[in-house]
Amino acid sequence: MRIFSSTTIRIGIACVLVVRCVLSIWPVDHAAAAGTSTTILYDAGYLNVKDFGAKGDGVTDDTAAINSAIRSRIRFYGYPMNLYFPAGTYLVSDVINAVNPDGTDNAHLTLQGESKDATKIKLKDNASGYNSAASTTKAVIRFAGEQGTQNQAFNNFLFDLTVDTGVLNPKAIGVNYIASNQGSIRNVSIVSQDGQGEIGLDITRQTGPALVKNVSVSGFKYGIKTGMPLYSMTLENITLSNQTVTGLYNENQVLAVRKLTSTNTVPAIINTNNNTMLSIIDSIFLGGASGISAIQNVNHASLFARSLDGSQSSYSSVITNYGTVVTGKTVTEFNSDYVQRLFQSTISSLQLPVQETPALPEDSPTDWADVEDYGANPNDTIDDTTAIQNAMNSGKSTIYFHPRNQTSNTYIISSPITVSGNVKRIAGFGTFIKPTGGTPVKFVINDTNYPQLFIDRLFGQIQLSHVSTKDLVLLDDQIASYANTSGSGNLYLEDTYAYTFAFNGNKAWLRQVNPESPNSTQIVNNGGTVWALGVKTEWMHTVAKTMVGGKSELLGVFMYPAQGNVPVSTPAFETVDSQASIGYGIFNDAVKSYTILFRETRGGVTSDLLADPLVPKRTSAGTKVSLYTAIPLSGDIPFGDTSPPSTPTLTLQSKTGTSATLTWGASSDNVGVTGYMVYRGNLRVADTSSLTFTDTGLDSQTTYTYTVKAHDYLFNLSNSSNLVIKTP
Repeated sequence: MRIFSSTTIRIGIACVLVVRCVLSIWPVDHAAAAGTSTTILYDAGYLNVKDFGAKGDGVTDDTAAINSAIRSRIRFYGYPMNLYFPAGTYLVSDVINAVNPDGTDNAHLTLQGESKDATKIKLKDNASGYNSAASTTKAVIRFAGEQGTQNQAFNNFLFDLTVDTGVLNPKAIGVNYIASNQGSIRNVSIVSQDGQGEIGLDITRQTGPALVKNVSVSGFKYGIKTGMPLYSMTLENITLSNQTVTGLYNENQVLAVRKLTSTNTVPAIINTNNNTMLSIIDSIFLGGASGISAIQNVNHASLFARSLDGSQSSYSSVITNYGTVVTGKTVTEFNSDYVQRLFQSTISSLQLPVQETPALPEDSPTDWADVEDYGANPNDTIDDTTAIQNAMNSGKSTIYFHPRNQTSNTYIISSPITVSGNVKRIAGFGTFIKPTGGTPVKFVINDTNYPQLFIDRLFGQIQLSHVSTKDLVLLDDQIASYANTSGSGNLYLEDTYAYTFAFNGNKAWLRQVNPESPNSTQIVNNGGTVWALGVKTEWMHTVAKTMVGGKSELLGVFMYPAQGNVPVSTPAFETVDSQASIGYGIFNDAVKSYTILFRETRGGVTSDLLADPLVPKRTSAGTKVSLYTAIPLSGDIPFGDTSPPSTPTLTLQSKTGTSATLTWGASSDNVGVTGYMVYRGNLRVADTSSLTFTDTGLDSQTTYTYTVKAHDYLFNLSNSSNLVIKTP
């Protein structure tokens, strides 16, 4: 077993009597952020690019050697390729491409550097295909999906290195990334030395869900760019600087962002297109320029923003929304669309406190236990339960699995595994766990000797039963389910897939979670407190149900009910005498999608928020709600109110070749009118409490039909007014 760390400072070698050499590189100044894969094991299936001829000397062209390593064998579930780049500068002249030996695209690829500062992949200056003579853009690193697909790009990871596009390479893209269901980029720097280049991080394909964390981009036209309505991404701890068009360009995606810092003279963010929804919190804007805002929200994109600070910048304001400057260099909370509610609720989110994910521990090589040393074998059909349990009971603090060859790579377990005692971390390295029967095997998490237990990159049919009073941290995992017992510790989760999650009174902080249950509600909050940044799901069941006084804040939810028609009685979200604030976007055709978006029960009274005609539509035939709140106010209105407001009278106040100003008389209601929805055709273009609205961006000499509907607190809708105009 040879173990080495990603923070090389000094090296020690010790050979033991069993002729197994331990190569240990001890960290002296380890400052990697939470979730970093900091310990690498050759024995766990890692390949070293230098074994394929790469030099890493900054002089030799290493393109062929690196691609030779990637193409050295096929990759699949349970048998990923983990490719390690020791400290050095790897000079390349062409794309590092995620392909099979036969040249076809494939996923299941991890590129791991020694650290962001120590390992660099650098494009040659003025490189052919990237320089000014090139006709199209080209990536330095390109990830892929299985057999060229964009929706099966499973288990793609990029960790702990720098990508440098050099100078005189204006057509360069630093990283063209794609992942499906689960994948991450962590602790990576993408740099253009002369500021030229097209995109730093390109996620314009059908990317996601995946997590990008602790990533900086310097230079390029676009720091980060999205482009497809399928699927969604989660970004956290992002630093953008010196872009020439914008730091983050979000088009079509449902994107969730936290802790973005931008230092730019151009807009930090452009959020554009009716498909698009951005949820951004806890971010800072520096630099700036007079006359522009840090965030440009245009073309009917949806924006939810909270705790944004541009006070140290030269921007005129933080947000311009549909051409209107939102006054202020700080934002407490902003929502571009009307806040959706069923009962009398606040118009602001829950604003749950956010805890940072604990840092992944780095143990001495002597504290690692290989399950194969205790008799487990992924290459046969023999039950591995006893061997794995013996490893858990060994007294070692890190227990690890590893892929072996191209034929099996599956550990077979027939009965529950108990985790307790001295176990601090379970490292899977992409290995697959399989039960002997059809029921997922249970891992029972009992109290251990440490404040947290970490489980990272472990795949398989595993039911995690969280009994321990200590916290549990899940990083880059694929499991069957998570459930805790009352009184258990908290859950920290990043980039994890499961069928279902059940929270019973504990607290959970989720960053990029992908629940996909074919049979039941996917997230159940039973009296707990759940905060999520980035949620994606595909099945036709309720996404999240909050009850027994629970609190749920889900930001940047993406729903793609593609696995079957959603029953008309099934809500996307449900709360029962609990609190929630949720922002989501749906992609799918109207036949398969949700009829009931939100179902809320208060004091025995249940009300449903329907998809039509109440909420904004995406071009991709879905709906989007930047914020829904179920947060009771004191003095709720009568629950039984079913009376709609009177119909507003709509008139044209003025028009130009590109705009129309509408006005209407106030509606009346037995409880009170709370707002008006303005439609151009079938597209809702405004949610307002005002009695006037100006629609801009129209075409001249074109006929438009406008309607206005009034609603009360329970969203009883008036009949539609109607007005047909033609622009001059």
